[in-house]
Order: sequence, then structure tokens, then C-alpha cells
Amino acid sequence: MPCSRAAFDDAHALSVLRREARVAPVNDKAGKPVGIDEHIGRRPVFAAGNVRSGGDIQMLQYTRKRPRPGFALLIHHDDAAREFAYEETDGASMKAAREGGWVVVSMQRDGRRIFDETRARIGNGRG
Repeated sequence: MPCSRAAFDDAHALSVLRREARVAPVNDKAGKPVGIDEHIGRRPVFAAGNVRSGGDIQMLQYTRKRPRPGFALLIHHDDAAREFAYEETDGASMKAAREGGWVVVSMQRDGRRIFDETRARIGNGRG
């Protein structure tokens, strides 16, 4: 995705802002930590990703690294009855979660604790 970046140029008689065309990092895989750094300028305290294509692995690794650990959450979409289920063919995200100590939420196993069907039927509990 193209974007522009302004640069201050005072090498000539007039000081000007010059726009430079550049390509923004791709918001997938190794591009996610780069984009996070460009937008917020620091390592996140919390990040959540999905099992799908391995596209969130580097973002979650970046969140968990020192100097201080962050909280990494991986959503495992494994419940075709309530939501589209999909698995990675190589299991890279689940393997990275085990190795990295991330919290994994299974839509099938943990979904009732997250989406209580009783509350869903009666509304949000505000009357």
C-alpha cells in the first residue's frame, strides 16, 4: 500500500517539506511488528491474533519479548457449528503458541465462557 512521508529539506536556499513516495509495510507476518512500531512507537502490552495463515505469529512473538513481557492471545477457530472453522495446514500458529507461552482460546472448548448463550438471548444484561 503506498503512502507518503514528509521529510524536512533545508539543503537549499529555501527550507521545504518534501513528500517522498514509499511503500508501507505489508500488514502480515514480519510486517505486523514493523507497522505496530510505525504507528504506536513501542512494543504492545497486549496483542491478539488468529490461527489461519501464520500471519500473526511475529506480532505475538514481538509482544511477548523482553525487556518486559506482554500478553499474547491466539484465537483458535475450531468450531464450525458457531463460527467458520479453519486450520492451518502446517499448524505453525499453534506450535508457536506452545513454544511462546501464549494464551490460546478455543472457540469450541472455551466459547461458552466467552459467549454465554443465556446472556445472548436476554440481551447485554442492562435491562
